[in-house]
Amino acid sequence: SKVGKMEIAYVGTQSLTPDNAGCLVYGGSELRVARGGFDALRRLDLADRERRAIDLACQYDAAVSAAYPALIASRRNYDVAFGLGADGRPRY
Repeated sequence: SKVGKMEIAYVGTQSLTPDNAGCLVYGGSELRVARGGFDALRRLDLADRERRAIDLACQYDAAVSAAYPALIASRRNYDVAFGLGADGRPRY
């Protein structure tokens, strides 16, 4: 995200919480934030999964920038999900 010349990058995990009816709903996010871009974020002490999420977001960001070079966005947010496929192999 960029405001004027200031830029931040973040990676985090969303959590679920039960609502009054017992259904799971969005319960907030735990974010790790760095002043600067992806490189500043990578300098933090990160878990392997956080690093992988950043790498995937960077690949997507580069693809979007290449496909739409005139695109201007004040905020870009990429969701990366990790899980297992029906075959038991990791999916992201």
